[in-house]
Amino acid sequence: MMVLDEYPGGLTVDEVCEVAEYPRYSLQPRFTALKDRRVIRDTGLRRPNVSGRNAIVWRACHHDRREGQA
Repeated sequence: MMVLDEYPGGLTVDEVCEVAEYPRYSLQPRFTALKDRRVIRDTGLRRPNVSGRNAIVWRACHHDRREGQA
């Protein structure tokens, strides 16, 4: 997930869609697959999405490994 690579603090699905200029329906299923493969993780943070509901802020797991090495 190249967009999440650029945002170590994480992004919601809607934020990724905005940055990547993709419709939400095309990316949402990908997040589930990436989570299942442990490529991304739930940061525990929530931010409002376009509908006003709180959305998960996702982060690329390799950022965790990099911070652990520092």
